Amino acid sequence: MTEIAKILKPQGIHGEVKVQLFSNDVDAFFERGFAYNKQGRKVEYTPIRSSGLNVIVRFDGVNTRNDAERLRGVFLYLNREDFKELDEHEHYICDMIGAKVVDETGTNLGILKEILQHGAADVYVVKGDKNLMFPALKSVITSVADGQIVVNSKTLSEVAVYDD
Repeated sequence: MTEIAKILKPQGIHGEVKVQLFSNDVDAFFERGFAYNKQGRKVEYTPIRSSGLNVIVRFDGVNTRNDAERLRGVFLYLNREDFKELDEHEHYICDMIGAKVVDETGTNLGILKEILQHGAADVYVVKGDKNLMFPALKSVITSVADGQIVVNSKTLSEVAVYDD
C-alpha cells in the first residue's frame, strides 16, 4: 500500500477532518470516496470541500469533534491497483523511486532515492558514485520508461548539484 494522505486535524464540530493530500489530484480523491487505514481496512468518506492540497472530508461513523480528534495524524493508503490511470508522460512518484538514472550514453549515474517538491520544479535526489540533485525539467530528462530515467548530460552538468 502507498501513503496518499495524512489526517491533520478536526474541522468543526460535526466530525469533519482536514486532510493533506500527497497528490495534486483532488478530483480523483473526491471521486474515489475511499482509502485504507494502516491495517488495510477500507474507510469511506464524503468530500466536503477543498483548499489547495488540503481537503475537508467526513468519514463514515465519525460524527463528533471527539471522534475526529482520534484520527489526528493518521495516514491514508491506497493499493496500487486503485490508482487512477495517468496520461502518457505522467508518472507516480512511488513508481519512479528506485529507478536507474543514466545519461544518453548509458552511463549509470545512480538510483533515484527521493523526489523533493518544494518549488517551481521537483528536485530528483540520486544516490550513486557521486550523489547528485537536479530539477525535473524537460531539458534535463529525455525519457522515463521501464524503470530508467535518461538525462541529457550537457544540460545536467549545468543544473546539477553534486554532494562532495
